[in-house]
Amino acid sequence: MDSRRAFFVFVLVCLLAFSAASFAAAPFLTAGAFPVSAAPTYVAVGDFNNDAISDVVSASGCGTSISVLLGKSLNSFQAAVNTTVGTCLQGVAVGDFNKDGKLDVALSDGGPSSHKIDILLGNADGTFQAPTSVTVGADPRGIAAADFNLDGDIDLVTANFADNSFSIVAGNGNGTFKPAVTTSLGAGTGPVAVTVNDFNFDLNPDVVVANNTSSTVSVLLGKGDGTFQTAVSYAAGAGPVSIASGDLNGDLGPEIVVTDSDGTGTLLFDNRSGKFGPIKAFTVPQGGYGLVLVDLNADGKLDMAVTSPGAASQVTIYIGKGDGTFGSGITQYATGGNPRAIAYGDFSGDGVPDLVVTSTDTNMVNLLPNRGNGTFGAAGSYSAHTGPNFVVSADFNKDGKPDIATINSGSQDVTVLLNKAKGVFQSSGNFAVGAVPTGIAAADFNHDGSMDIVVSTATGGGVFMGTGTGSFGAMIPFTNPAGTTGYVTAADVNKDGRPDVIQVSADTNSVLVRLGNGDGTFKTAQAFVTDAGPVWVVVGKFSADANPDLVVVAQTANKVDILLGNGDGTFGAFTNVGYRANTPTSVATADFNKDSKLDIVVTDFATAGNPNGSAGVLLGNGDGTFQVAKRFATVVQNPTSVVVGDFNHDTKIDVLVSSGVVNDALLVGNGDGTLQKPSMVISGENITNLATGDFNADHVIDFVQCNLGQNVNVLLNTQ
Repeated sequence: MDSRRAFFVFVLVCLLAFSAASFAAAPFLTAGAFPVSAAPTYVAVGDFNNDAISDVVSASGCGTSISVLLGKSLNSFQAAVNTTVGTCLQGVAVGDFNKDGKLDVALSDGGPSSHKIDILLGNADGTFQAPTSVTVGADPRGIAAADFNLDGDIDLVTANFADNSFSIVAGNGNGTFKPAVTTSLGAGTGPVAVTVNDFNFDLNPDVVVANNTSSTVSVLLGKGDGTFQTAVSYAAGAGPVSIASGDLNGDLGPEIVVTDSDGTGTLLFDNRSGKFGPIKAFTVPQGGYGLVLVDLNADGKLDMAVTSPGAASQVTIYIGKGDGTFGSGITQYATGGNPRAIAYGDFSGDGVPDLVVTSTDTNMVNLLPNRGNGTFGAAGSYSAHTGPNFVVSADFNKDGKPDIATINSGSQDVTVLLNKAKGVFQSSGNFAVGAVPTGIAAADFNHDGSMDIVVSTATGGGVFMGTGTGSFGAMIPFTNPAGTTGYVTAADVNKDGRPDVIQVSADTNSVLVRLGNGDGTFKTAQAFVTDAGPVWVVVGKFSADANPDLVVVAQTANKVDILLGNGDGTFGAFTNVGYRANTPTSVATADFNKDSKLDIVVTDFATAGNPNGSAGVLLGNGDGTFQVAKRFATVVQNPTSVVVGDFNHDTKIDVLVSSGVVNDALLVGNGDGTLQKPSMVISGENITNLATGDFNADHVIDFVQCNLGQNVNVLLNTQ
């Protein structure tokens, strides 16, 4: 096998219940239909009640009602929750507009007399607060959400049909919005649909509008301040009605796909500078309307699903080949009832995307469950406690094999799983924490040769002393809790040969350092200030003095900080590493370019302008500073955790990123600080944390992950 290519095979070991059936061409089960308010024409997917199960919101076409279907998992929904709003709804977008952790909804409200966006702030139960509105251009149709001015707050864009304009509405971050800025910038006539992406690789969200009257597509490149360059337009088929963007040919540049009312489609190839060409046409059987791009068969290549209304009443699936073309075979699924809008989400809890389609004639939302993922099979099932959300790997019973320990937020304890052989695990018990645990690490804190466990909690946390058999004594709380703590790691930061404890505290915007005494006890915690909202910390020697330093992800501030160590367990004032983050979530350290200087990789959430989360590599200069980051798309949304290692035995460091939505992404390193195109690792949904280890003694790196509220998965590398 060519080690330079991002091709890996893993075997999945499931700890709790997780199974996966395989498929070759994304077949779907029979569609289920769920009643909603009249003439559902627009649809979006999100988690509207914060239960980690995908939900659906539909809007009536030029009507006054939206419906929320709360997912029950296993391909079913609760009865629709209907809300009356607006005068002529013509589009829907979702986002957390007031940063309260609850999804909100924005609706384009157009027609002959209404020119506004309706904002509904979510209550996290499928209902919403009373709507507010913002005036935009005449007859708004398509709507999308993104941070166009890069201030960390979600903004909105609408395509306004009647006056041939588009409107940018800047968010204030509290659920209110500034007055709209409406302009045309030379775009076409009759705009009806809009998509957002970064088409010229400048990290600024760009806008593309489908123009129904002029039969064109207009590209408006963002400047990063909420304004845009003059539009450049390209010919499309007759009467475009829907638009989407994504990387279809593997060059990391997003292509544009448009469906047209004459039964054709148009594909515009991105040349990575914001200009497009060549332009290709394709046929949509029975005519197309709604459109999504998503990897339906888990081969790491985007596929396309298109709805055909009218007599056909079907969804057509095109399987992408990864080179900008689609396979010769297409698959069609009947939905009935004049299908219009289409969206995707994991409604069955199996970690693969399903499709939802609105049918205007039957007032239904149709669910097409995807049958499987085609990449991993279950190798074993084991019991663990409730809500595993963080994991660490270490040898807890001194048999030379790496074991696993998880913290479980639901049962408020630690589960230890001992490696019996070849990646088969057996529980050695659950150990009570007494509060919701928020972080876990392992080290030998009392120098007895047995690994111990440290846990963070809302009251500070404590230590479990290991016996060397896989069993642990009762948790010994820290005597100086110092408030709520989160992610925790263990390292010798004062160079006395004893492991210390380093915790992040988002409540106090600081890093807490507890110096170990070498007997399982610790000195009083010292706090070192960081930027707002620290969520992750790593320890490494980033400067020439060889003292341990700290790198901290400050999520609220959208910053990454470095605190240079003094070698005695204290640290200097934080400085920013110069990484322009978007909800950064985690960081790892390694030498990515083989210059003997430590580098870092940081994960960021997806945005509307970057629908996949990113991994940013910052090469170290060896003096505590870093070069400008190089960002790499991860093919997973909302990355939650990152680990590094040589997964393909080519002596180059690779990157593995977990998704808070579904699956993992593996980015193979080139040894020069760059990463190859990611490949998807099918592994489940709601993944919160990763750890690595050689679990089956074959001398290659495997990994273990937590799927929040569901299971713990071990994936064995068969590279």
